[in-house]
Amino acid sequence: MLKLFRDINQLYTLSEAARKEGRNIRREDVTSIKNAAILVDGDRIIWVGELKKLSKKAKVKEISLNKATVIPAFLECHTHLIYEGNRSSEFEMRMNGKSYQEIGEQGGGIKSTVAPTRKASPAQLKQSAEKRLLGFLEQGVTTVEIKSGYGLS
Repeated sequence: MLKLFRDINQLYTLSEAARKEGRNIRREDVTSIKNAAILVDGDRIIWVGELKKLSKKAKVKEISLNKATVIPAFLECHTHLIYEGNRSSEFEMRMNGKSYQEIGEQGGGIKSTVAPTRKASPAQLKQSAEKRLLGFLEQGVTTVEIKSGYGLS
């Protein structure tokens, strides 16, 4: 059954950016549609636009978004998701001007997480990765490209 998400105060799309194949995106490539709706068939968006322009020919399940603003989801194109250990202390070091080499010489850097990653079980790695993925999702990220960086199997 089709689903119609209606009562959208403002819907932002990247339709102009899509016409340019995502190249040289500028602020004006973000399109804003007021009093919008989204028509969905299964997991595919098949129509977006002003609700008044929608021709309802088929039976749809209508879902009100109560005057919400809707934006495209975010994409994380480079993350090291599967690891153990914590390098948060290095942030302050970097802010204080330390180089990656200096941090590494003090026991930080990738070496500080390689050992805990190698010691972790596959179940532990999976659990921590799932927690990080949920964190991304809570922030509006729906697509993640995961890098290893550890040379582990």
